[in-house]
Amino acid sequence: MRKLAGYAAALSMSLYLAVKLIWVTAALLGHGPDNYGTTDWVLLNVVTVVMAMTGIALGLALAQRWGRRLPAMPVIFFSWVGAGFLVPMLPYSVIKGLLGALGVDLGGGADSASAPRGETVFLTIGFAGMAVGLAVALPIYLRERWPRAFLGRVGDGPARSWTLVTMAMVVASGLGLAWFYWALGGTLGLDPAHRDHGDLNGRLLNASSGLWVLLGAWSIWALTRCRLPGFGGGSR
Repeated sequence: MRKLAGYAAALSMSLYLAVKLIWVTAALLGHGPDNYGTTDWVLLNVVTVVMAMTGIALGLALAQRWGRRLPAMPVIFFSWVGAGFLVPMLPYSVIKGLLGALGVDLGGGADSASAPRGETVFLTIGFAGMAVGLAVALPIYLRERWPRAFLGRVGDGPARSWTLVTMAMVVASGLGLAWFYWALGGTLGLDPAHRDHGDLNGRLLNASSGLWVLLGAWSIWALTRCRLPGFGGGSR
């Protein structure tokens, strides 16, 4: 499963990379978008080309044996960044796709119409495939490379009370509640000139962000403050 998911992630991101390379080449040949200067468009897409190549390398590292011999810090950092950006978008993408298939108007479709449909499909497959690949391959890779880190049960050992961790949980919880407020249609705190969160697509994005940040805050609390029922005894 690790190999299959890692290779799938690398292959999916290769489609994204192909689109970006085509865009860069087209811009250098004088066929860039009208609303961007050639230099700005090329630089923007060169950055995403590098990101895509990093994603491909990460997928291969998760799939192949040499990936276990890489230095730990770059593997963990790029995995954390990639999974942090892409994996939380999976539930949103599934719900958005189902609603779109049912003919529900999500709003915010004007910008997506600017790119040809084929390219949009490749970009979508690139992000979704990389997200699924990371979600499957990364936990297996971590468990195989550092098995001792996965021994024991959540909450074993003394409870930890860290001021910085507590502050992070409070801030994250506040942001999560704010995102849910905006998802329900609230506008307090939004720039009046950019209140485009009112369409269904914007509300779904806000609800997804709120859900994940609250899950993150709860996870930190569970790992540092308590014993979970079924994972090491009663609550503490």
